[in-house]
Amino acid sequence: MRITQRQMATSSEKVPEKSKMDLQRATALLPAIFILIQFSLFPCSAAATEKKLPNQDIVFLLDTSSSMRNIFGDVKKAILEYAQKAQPGDTIVLISFGEKINLRFRQKISSAQDIRLIERELASLESDQFYTYITGALDKGMEELSQLEKKDTKHQRTMILLSDGKNNPPPVVAEPIQFEDLLKRYPGLLQGSNAAFFYLSLGDHPDPDVVEWMELAKGTSFNLGKELAEMTEENRQLGFAQVFVEPVSLDLGRVAGPKATVPVSLAFFPARGDASDQQIQLSFRGAYQENPSWKTLLEITPGGVTCSRKPWTTQFVVRVDSFHEGTVVGKLELKPLPGQVLFLEPPEIPVTVTISQPEISVDLRERLQFGPIRPGAAFRETKSVFLRSNSIAEPEDIRITPSVGLPEGIKMTTSFVRQEDCLELQITVETDATLAITHSQTLDGKIAFAGARGPIKFSKDEVEIAVKIAPPHARGRLIEKFFSWLDPALLIGAAAGIVLLVGGIFLYRFIRARPMSALEGKLVLINLKDKSHDRSRLITASLNTLGKSVGRDSIVIGSAKDAGLVLPHKSVAAHHCELFVKLDKGNKRMYLQPLGKNKVIVNLQKLDGPVPLSDRDLIEVGAYTFRFENPHPYKQIVVRYLDGRMLKGTPASWDIEGDGFGLLPRDALPGSNEEIYVSFSDLKAVYFVRDFDGQIGKKIVSPATQMHGVHMLLTFHDKEKIEGYTSQAYSATSARFYFFPADQTGNTISLLVERKHLRKIDILEPAKEREPSRTGPATVPLIRTGKSA
Repeated sequence: MRITQRQMATSSEKVPEKSKMDLQRATALLPAIFILIQFSLFPCSAAATEKKLPNQDIVFLLDTSSSMRNIFGDVKKAILEYAQKAQPGDTIVLISFGEKINLRFRQKISSAQDIRLIERELASLESDQFYTYITGALDKGMEELSQLEKKDTKHQRTMILLSDGKNNPPPVVAEPIQFEDLLKRYPGLLQGSNAAFFYLSLGDHPDPDVVEWMELAKGTSFNLGKELAEMTEENRQLGFAQVFVEPVSLDLGRVAGPKATVPVSLAFFPARGDASDQQIQLSFRGAYQENPSWKTLLEITPGGVTCSRKPWTTQFVVRVDSFHEGTVVGKLELKPLPGQVLFLEPPEIPVTVTISQPEISVDLRERLQFGPIRPGAAFRETKSVFLRSNSIAEPEDIRITPSVGLPEGIKMTTSFVRQEDCLELQITVETDATLAITHSQTLDGKIAFAGARGPIKFSKDEVEIAVKIAPPHARGRLIEKFFSWLDPALLIGAAAGIVLLVGGIFLYRFIRARPMSALEGKLVLINLKDKSHDRSRLITASLNTLGKSVGRDSIVIGSAKDAGLVLPHKSVAAHHCELFVKLDKGNKRMYLQPLGKNKVIVNLQKLDGPVPLSDRDLIEVGAYTFRFENPHPYKQIVVRYLDGRMLKGTPASWDIEGDGFGLLPRDALPGSNEEIYVSFSDLKAVYFVRDFDGQIGKKIVSPATQMHGVHMLLTFHDKEKIEGYTSQAYSATSARFYFFPADQTGNTISLLVERKHLRKIDILEPAKEREPSRTGPATVPLIRTGKSA
């Protein structure tokens, strides 16, 4: 700061008034000097009051221009008081600046003698310079801090600039140091976390270049001159204090926008001075790492906090409002209110938060189908869609777009209702008097969902909607008028009569005698052309059941709906063939005949007329192949071997005095040569059965009831015992004989027993004498030619 001769002369003419102003300024600025001293004594740690503080290296940059002379003594006094409170190991450096930069002292505090040396040096200082070379002083101070850092890296380093003017280098300096040069010369010191920089402006207006440099150096500036000018002489006092804040960084984790909230706890620790009742303002600033232009909003509530005399903790809520996915990096700034000198450490807290795109689940509990809307009748119907979000979604965040072409007189409205755990979208369709319906129709459309302020991921981007309109019906109106003319009592009586009539018909059909049918056997579908054979699709048709359904002893097979057995295939004629019952020599037989010129094949032979059917015949009707099953109980045998094996089938030959017989297995096709030879010597017995599967379908009168042979108990080698009767032709010397179980309620009708394989024969009762029958002695019915036992 340069002062001309005229300015000095003018100043000397106003000494009395000037002296009064200087005294006032000195008195007002003295607390500010103490703020710096108190702050520099304590490092930035919340635990500073609980443990020994680390040593400090503090550099004072003192303006010695003549404009400082009115407060210069108070400034020197404040520096001396700081030195007196320093702890052993601290280093205090004083650099004076005007047109010259001078290192006044660099003193390490170890005893009271060091304090006296500092006091003598301060007393010799005068404010007699004509320029204010601030950049030169900053350069010298940064150099001192660098040297001190090399000596001990654990010390806290602080630099305090005290000046009432602006940077004004003397003319003798050909190339003055610029603020940019300072940033380039000491990057390590400025970027380090163990150094603090403060600018205490004692004049009316701070130097904007110094303020900007302090911001780049992450320092703090205080405009004390402006605040002093706003105070009256009676209340001119400055409160000062130091407060530490923890944590020093915040990671809010992952949140889902928009309007997500995260709880945050901050702890405050007053260090020196009285911070009670002072205010701290909090605010966020930050941007997306992926794209800084993306809009985002970070707010903290409450936005301010009142300081206390003792340590305290405050709970905050951080609100994150953004629709973009990414990571937001910013800072939480802490500032005292204007007019307060409050040193906050740290003055800003780094903040990181990862924002994920909001997701909304669309829950449709019912189809959005409205109507039918009928002519002349008022209509109003409301249906709901439930939207569940992973964040706090508001109705204004969601855009609803219906796309349904509604005619005049029908309108659709949507509205949101906040439920406990979701948003309920209510869709209402209603009509008014202008609706004119000319024909029936269904109006199909959609309702689309999208984010109103940013992208939102919906589980369904759209849902379908339909509005049904019923047609005007002249006949319906006539019927309505007709019923309006009738007496209600008459209508009730007519309705009761209809109910009784329908009930009577149903009861008659239920309890009436069922028709009988002589049809027997069943058709089993074993193949359908053009499709692979799949046993899971086999169809079995009971002919007796089909005959009862039509009340006849015959049924027609065809593709027509009135056929007894319907085969819905293009290869089958409407009435293709007929199954019927015919008596043949006193025995009931099933016959099959084609109708017209339709092709029917039985056992690979085309039919020209009616033919009798036998058990296991193959019948081809169009693309269908059936197996006719109607086994005669006396033709079915089960062969049991000594080793436990078992075969089922029909005898192809039979002679009980021979060595064996031929057996046609159960699964062999009719007419095939798949005959198995069975030796009697390998058998336990041959069982004549009613049914291969042991299911007795009808009662059969056993020959045992007509024969009275020897009553005996047979014991086989496998210890099986059977009680029963022999035939009247029984011989005690025959190799094998027929035997009829006494219990004829089972599946076995009779046995052919191999005598040598019996373990024991117990005679319970000899054969009874009977008169010969007119028809001759009873014999065992056999299948083929052979001799009786």
